[in-house]
Amino acid sequence: MSGVPEGKETNDILDNLDPSSSLAKNLKHSLSIIETALQRFNLDQLAIAFNGGKDSVVLLHLIHHQLHKHKLKKESLKTIYFMLSDSFTEVDEFLGEISSVYQLKPIVLSSSFKDGLVDLLSYCPIKGIFMGTRRTDPYSDTHRLAAEIIHTQIHHWRMAKEASNQPTH
Repeated sequence: MSGVPEGKETNDILDNLDPSSSLAKNLKHSLSIIETALQRFNLDQLAIAFNGGKDSVVLLHLIHHQLHKHKLKKESLKTIYFMLSDSFTEVDEFLGEISSVYQLKPIVLSSSFKDGLVDLLSYCPIKGIFMGTRRTDPYSDTHRLAAEIIHTQIHHWRMAKEASNQPTH
C-alpha cells in the first residue's frame, strides 16, 4: 500500500456517478451519516469498529475522506479492533498494514464484544461508534434504533458487571 488517497478521489467518484444511481445514493447517505456524527460529537468521542472486512475498510475510507474535508486529525479517530482467539493471521497483518497507511492507533480488545465495550467505555469518552453494516444486518434499516438499542444494552451490561463486582453481605 503506497498511501491513502486524499478526499479528491471520493469527490471524483460522486461527480462521475449518475445521481439517480443506487451507488451514488448510498455513498451520499453514508457520507451524510458520517457528517452528522462529526457535527454532533467531538472527534475524541467517536470511534470505528474495525475488523478488516470489506465493509469496515470502505467505511474507514469514507470517514477518512470526511476527516480530510474538515481538516481534522485522522489519527485522533479511535479504532476498536476485537482480536479473536481464532482470528486469521492475515487479518492481524492487514490491521497492521492499514493502521500504518491510515495512521491508526487501534485499541485492541481481546474480550467478547460485550465485555470489551463495557470495559472500553469505562475509561474512554466514546459516544458514537461507526460500524460497517449491510442491508441484511439486524437493525441496518434504522441506524438510530440500533444506536439506541446498543446504548441501552451497554448500560445494562455495565450495571450487571458492577453488580457482580459488589461484595455480598
